[in-house]
Amino acid sequence: MAARRALCQQREFLKAVEVAKACSNFQGIFYWPSWLDEAGFKAACLKIDSAIDALSASGFEAKIVSGGSTPGASQTPLIPGTTEIRPGTYVFYDTSSIEAKACVEADCALRVLTTVVRTSVPRAMRDRRRFKNALE
Repeated sequence: MAARRALCQQREFLKAVEVAKACSNFQGIFYWPSWLDEAGFKAACLKIDSAIDALSASGFEAKIVSGGSTPGASQTPLIPGTTEIRPGTYVFYDTSSIEAKACVEADCALRVLTTVVRTSVPRAMRDRRRFKNALE
């Protein structure tokens, strides 16, 4: 089983090399470990390092290793090769960040208090004549 997994991963890395060869100006790789826990980040680090090694062995330098996300921003140091972090709403946080347990409400940078003056009520209109004719 481990040999099969290693072969699949090797094929993934070969695809990364093929993509790099197709680029006229290869600069690096991008990863997105949004919802990983610490163990997941450590496993991702091994895959990213292996991809970088495969690229390097084929003559490509990954100058940029870009990744991250708001829920995973605090875990990004677990992938030490990262040169650029792309955390989205990380600096402000929002309700989706709270739901993902990436922060608490007090961490959110902005609150909006407003009065709702009107809401849409879903309505369905029915033309009984057309409905009746369609059934006949």
